[in-house]
Amino acid sequence: MGENPMSNHTLSCANISARIFSHASKPLAGVSVVFVAMSVAEWIMQPSVAPYTAALSALHIVLIAALPLWPRRCSAYIVVLFALCAVLPDATGPSQFWGVWLALSCLAYEQNSFSSLVWPVFATLARIAQTLEAHEYLPTSLLVIMMFFVSWLIGYTLRQRKKAEAEAVERRRYEQARRQLALTRRDMALASRIHDSVTGNLAYLAISLERARQDALEDSGEVPDFAYMHEMTVETLREVRQVIDVLDGDNRQINADGQPLFSERIDSELAQGDQYLHTLGFHGESRLRVESTAEGTDTQVVDEVSALLRELVTNIALHGRTAPHEYTLDVHVSDVAVTVSQANAIAAQSSFPDKPASGKGLDFHRRIIEGWGGQLSTCAEEDTWVCHASIPRHIVTI
Repeated sequence: MGENPMSNHTLSCANISARIFSHASKPLAGVSVVFVAMSVAEWIMQPSVAPYTAALSALHIVLIAALPLWPRRCSAYIVVLFALCAVLPDATGPSQFWGVWLALSCLAYEQNSFSSLVWPVFATLARIAQTLEAHEYLPTSLLVIMMFFVSWLIGYTLRQRKKAEAEAVERRRYEQARRQLALTRRDMALASRIHDSVTGNLAYLAISLERARQDALEDSGEVPDFAYMHEMTVETLREVRQVIDVLDGDNRQINADGQPLFSERIDSELAQGDQYLHTLGFHGESRLRVESTAEGTDTQVVDEVSALLRELVTNIALHGRTAPHEYTLDVHVSDVAVTVSQANAIAAQSSFPDKPASGKGLDFHRRIIEGWGGQLSTCAEEDTWVCHASIPRHIVTI
């Protein structure tokens, strides 16, 4: 089927009309209308003599009118047309100064570079040639030449102002995104901390109570360590209270002075984890190996390593096999990273089968660690669960 020329023509006119109306509200369109009117008025007062001069003057006015639609292209044509008219013998018609000044401003604005200075220099050379051709006194053209560079400077200044405003908006967006990211990371850390503390300690309490109940039914005389259970309950409540304080806007509990050193804190976490697991009948040992000084590690990294260790100990208690099988939990601190490796035999049935499972324990830590440029991987090989994490000691954030 052939195309309808009338339909294509209608669409073309519609596109041009839409482009004109889309630019009509811009300041450049208003200035262009004023300059067209001034050029027409100047043409009426000083009409062209030669036909080619009249045609070039008409073309000059058309280019000014079309300038809001194609600023860079029409501006370049206006300056080139001015240079062409400057060397023609017929100097009648409008001077074209208004259009050239507007064109130079547009070129400086659109190109946004000092290389656009070539245009006022080009217009200056054309004006000098025109002055010499007409045998005019050269200093009389200085004001016109000065206006060439002033017009360029106005366009360049407006462009720089727009660029500065755009950069300010971009900086505000960047700061907003950075603050939002910091809040998201804080919320993730707090959510992970709630999960690790509450579910871990309460899981221990549930397992111990179930065993106490079974022992009581069998009348074995074995009594659980209720003092240790009380200590873990109090610690759980303390963690929850600190998290609630932070969510309420009080960071003093998290950022309080007097926190133990990194190596001491991790060593304490490992010892507490071993005591926890040994009480439940697990065999194994946790080890800390420090190649260089562990101090100077970012506080967030220290908190994350501590929380990850609690999560791994909880997973061993819930899904690991008790004696004679052994678990391993190793922490290695190097100059650049903290490496955590954990392995245990997988039990046929969980110690706490009716525990509500979220599946988000290690996933919380994986997202946090990978967000810092580290990695956390898990796998099950021949009834053995293996977890390996590498956490950078210093966080690089945007």
